[in-house]
Amino acid sequence: MPKRVLKLLIIIFLAIQSNLLTSQNAIFAFENYNKGVSLFKIYEYDSAIYYFNEAIRLKPDLNKAYYNLAVTYYTKTDYANSIVVMNSYLQSIKNNNKAYYLKARAFHLMNEIDSAFYNYDKAISVGNNLPQASFYKGLILYERNDYSTALNYFNSAISLDNQKGIYFYNRALTYDKLQEYDKAIENYLLALEFLNDDVEIINNLGYCYFKNNNSKDAIKYLKEALQLDPNYISAYNNLGLLYLSMDNFNEAISYFSTALGIENNNLILMNNIGVAYYKLGYFDKALKEFNNIINRDDTDKTAYFNRGNVKEFLLNIEGACDDWQKALLLGIDENIIPLNLCK
Repeated sequence: MPKRVLKLLIIIFLAIQSNLLTSQNAIFAFENYNKGVSLFKIYEYDSAIYYFNEAIRLKPDLNKAYYNLAVTYYTKTDYANSIVVMNSYLQSIKNNNKAYYLKARAFHLMNEIDSAFYNYDKAISVGNNLPQASFYKGLILYERNDYSTALNYFNSAISLDNQKGIYFYNRALTYDKLQEYDKAIENYLLALEFLNDDVEIINNLGYCYFKNNNSKDAIKYLKEALQLDPNYISAYNNLGLLYLSMDNFNEAISYFSTALGIENNNLILMNNIGVAYYKLGYFDKALKEFNNIINRDDTDKTAYFNRGNVKEFLLNIEGACDDWQKALLLGIDENIIPLNLCK
């Protein structure tokens, strides 16, 4: 046989053999991939990771193996590896918003907030059909005190899925921060349809009724919160503030004191008790409260401000001005201090 023909036959044989190996690798890759999926479903994550990696080794372009490997790492709370693998997946598949969302959650749970924010944004821009991407982006904006923009994303999440109490709850919190109490109340009530025994929601609802000058409903919900959790400090404090605003100072002191019995180092409660004593004209008791706070924490600007008010009423203007100046240095709003008395 001529050498040229022999060489041609060898080349053809080698090409056929190579194609056969590639085909066999693909078959084995899919077998490993399917084993990985089955193991994932029965929570055998380490074994699933092994088979997904084997599938990728045998067929490096098997994109769904990368995706499921990233999901498995994420499920194991191995967020760093999840991100690495998902980046490999996204090199080939750039329009999967679920992949960007998973990366965002991994970054978020690693407290890498800027990277999380970027990937939530990518998930939304690739395809805005994941309410959770809008929700978590809104949550980051809320935590950055950008309440108006956060509200837009909570609205988007709810427009995509109106069956999540947590979405309504966070929208209520945002309206609360914006002091739009009617809308906050509406959303707390919607949240309660899904989370009907959530003491924090019930307490916040009572607080918003209080800020909205609806004492009856405020008392109703704040007392309901205490029925659910008799140690819930915030509900006692809110009831105390409500009764303080109604000039029912003894009732206010009762609620503040009950809470202080549960949490005896709470300086906010001590300040509120001092204010109630001041309003009642019990100036010695008020001074005792404020002195006690300052002895515990000499950076409490509210205590200095309140003690200054008591001293002013007792005509100790020099002492009042000293306390007010200290409160100013600590960052209290100068507009609430009668500094004209100190000139």
